[in-house]
Amino acid sequence: MVKYQTPTNKTNGLLFLCSLIWPFIDSFWLTVVYIYTLFPEKYISQNKILSKIQWFAESLFEDNIILHYESCSLDIIKKAIDYYLDEEIIVLEERKDEGMCYSLHPAYQQDEELLQQVFNRLTFYKKLSLIKFTNLKTDIQKTLLGDFPMMSNL
Repeated sequence: MVKYQTPTNKTNGLLFLCSLIWPFIDSFWLTVVYIYTLFPEKYISQNKILSKIQWFAESLFEDNIILHYESCSLDIIKKAIDYYLDEEIIVLEERKDEGMCYSLHPAYQQDEELLQQVFNRLTFYKKLSLIKFTNLKTDIQKTLLGDFPMMSNL
């Protein structure tokens, strides 16, 4: 077990601890943003999802939408995908001619508001960037789909 003693300047200690956590929050946030592109009935191959989300993460980092390059780590993205599988936000299913694919859980395909709630929880903890996101559907469409037109085709 690692003990951490807060320095006498508590603001610096808090910022240090936050700097350890923010990359994880950003990874989970950008993964849910990518998952939103699967709404309502799209799917993505199990073999392609990690590389596509990592590419998306690096693009967001280059545009200063996420502020930590550590957020682009495949390990953290994999943990985010596993978490969303465990929470039944996404499902892994066999598709004819495609193999194993990820798609939104049927409950999330029917009710976009459920995905918005996940987005809101993560956005609350996300470090502010140059662009503020409050609504998954409208903000992502206006901001990201304009910058990444290929997102609409994913």
